[in-house]
Formats: sequence, structure tokens, C-alpha cells
Amino acid sequence: MILYFIMIQSSQSDLLTFQRIWLVYFTIVLMVLAGCQTSAFTPTPTDSPTPLTSQTTLLWPSPTLPIATPISTSTPTSGPSPTSTSLPDLVPRFWQSRPIMVEAAHIDSDPLAPFSYTPLFVLYGDGWLVKRACQDGECRYLGSQLDPDTLCRLVNTIDRTGFLAADPAAFTLPSGTGATIRLSAQLYTENNVQIPDLDRWIENPNWYGAFAGCLNCFQPPQIDPAFIDLFRLLTYYTDPSLAGFQANRLAVWLTQPVIAGFPQDWDPDLVPLSELADRSTCPDDPARSQAVILEDTAARAVSSFLTSSGESVPIFSENGRVWQVHSRWLLPYEMPQTCEREPGLYPPHEGATQNWQCAPNMGSIPTSTATITPTPSVTPTPLR
Repeated sequence: MILYFIMIQSSQSDLLTFQRIWLVYFTIVLMVLAGCQTSAFTPTPTDSPTPLTSQTTLLWPSPTLPIATPISTSTPTSGPSPTSTSLPDLVPRFWQSRPIMVEAAHIDSDPLAPFSYTPLFVLYGDGWLVKRACQDGECRYLGSQLDPDTLCRLVNTIDRTGFLAADPAAFTLPSGTGATIRLSAQLYTENNVQIPDLDRWIENPNWYGAFAGCLNCFQPPQIDPAFIDLFRLLTYYTDPSLAGFQANRLAVWLTQPVIAGFPQDWDPDLVPLSELADRSTCPDDPARSQAVILEDTAARAVSSFLTSSGESVPIFSENGRVWQVHSRWLLPYEMPQTCEREPGLYPPHEGATQNWQCAPNMGSIPTSTATITPTPSVTPTPLR
């Protein structure tokens, strides 16, 4: 009995212990399951993408737009100075003109060039304007007498380019080809500048790399926008009143033939070639030559004969001697290369002057912003 009682007590005690153990185990299981459910509904915080707003900058390229590639500083790019000076408003202008008020010219240092000075645009003191125009490789000069309103629009536009206040040394360029562009204005104030190859930099910013045979071997040039604007204004200037005009002085230059071709006989009724050859030799230095100036009837006769030669090369023979003949009509005050001086415009120091006055309300000519890239609608004119 005692043993049975002990066994009964022991069984009840074990049962109670077992129940307690299962209660603890069940509690632990419930806690584990609760922990798992908490982990499933409470994720660990992570970096989330920023929503796009109107101020968001996309860092990837649009598939419909090209990607802009930055230009290396060693890449030869040419253009106006990035620090252009703002211009004041137009004001009334009064001045007493000089014989030459505005000039643009191409100057070539090539010793073999028969005419190294080529005027492109000349505005004379009395309002007479002459401009060089070229089409299909043929060039001629057009002239017009500007009325006061037309002249003042031109002068006001020159004022707006900033050229009259620009520093003549405001350009930095690599060594050039020996050709320069001369720009000059003598109005109520004056300024003059000569810039190597300005026309070529404007027409084709990449020309120098091909010329030098090395694309990245020079510093990009800097050119004041005023010089670019004035050159474009003068060379692209047009006016309905511009028309052909008759000059009365012809410059003739004789050289030994430098091109191939069969010589034509010189007209015996013209000034003999032998006489022109003698007059073209500098007396103090027979190795040097100069242009010979023919005037009026003699000039027109020689010019007409050279023009009638058509497509033939300008090589002519006389009494067994052969010369190549170059000619060009001269503008007022223009002198070709002579034994005494360089070619250019040589107006008299004293002469008739004219008073001019221009007001802002006379207007100006619309112009585009200065850039080294030529306007697509304008075909650059080759210099001949």
C-alpha cells in the first residue's frame, strides 16, 4: 500500500511536471510564432528612390537627343572674346568728313602677287561708296552715292559694332599666312586695325589646322567681336542703289609667264608691250617692278582688248618677247604698287570736306550677333 501510494504520488507529480513542461514549451512556441509574424510585417528600412519632381535633373541622356560632348581646351576653336563690352545707346553725331571715312581691304604680302592691295569697301567723305562684289569667281566694283539717311543708318550700325571704341590690339592669333584684313573708320572718332587672316577665321574656323598640318598645335584665337561685326557689315553690305560705275585709271602689271599656255599677239594699236615693260622697271633697282597706270582712252582700249581675249590665258607676245599681263581698275585715290610706295589709298591731305550729322532716330541696319561661324544664308566671297 505504501509502495502503491508512493507510486500514485509519483505519477501525479510527474504528470504535473509534464504539464508544466508542455505549458512552457507551448508558451515558447507562441512567442516564436509571434516573432516570425512581426518580422514578416515589419521590413528592415532600406534606401528608397526619390520621386521625380519638376526640379529633378535626369542624369541619363534622352534617347531622342544627342549627347553634348565637351570640347577639350586643346581643340582649336576660334571666336570672339567672351567678354564683350556693352555699348551705350546711340547719340547724335556731328563731324567734318575726311576724304576716306571707312575702309576694308585685303592686303597680301606675297611678293609674286601683282596687286597685293585689294579694297573691299570704301566710303568716301562725300558719301560716295564703292564695294567689291564677286559672283561665280568673277569680281567687280559697284558704286553708289548714299543719301544722308542711308549713310547715317550705315554709320549708326558701325557705331553699334563697337569698333570705334575697340582696342586695336584686342586679338590673339597664331602666325598667319602673310595676308591681313585692314579695317579703318574715320568718322566723329577713328580707329584702325590690321588682323591676319580675319576673313579666313570667319569663313572657316578650322582652316588653320589644315594649313599648319596639325589640328591641335596652336592656341585657339581670340578676336574682339567688334572686328568680326564690322568686317561682316562692310563685306555683306548691300543697297538697291549699288550699280556698276566707270573708273578711268587702269593698273597694268607685266611679269614673266608663270602659267602655261600659248601666247596671243598683242594688238599693235595699243600701247606697246615693250613700252609697258620699260615703264614697269624701277630705275634705281632693275630687279624690282611696279604697276603702270593707264588713263582714259588708253586704259579703256587695253582693258577692252584683255576682256575680248575671253577664256584664253593672259599671255601675250610682241616682237618675239612674251609677257603675262595683269590688270585692274583703280578706285579713286588708289595707287598700286610703285617704286616709291606700297599700294593703298592716298587721298590728298587737303581738299573739300563735308559736314555730316546723324541722329539715333535715323535707325541702323539689323545685324546678327558676332560669331566666328559664317551666317548660313551668306556665301563667303573668295578673294582674288
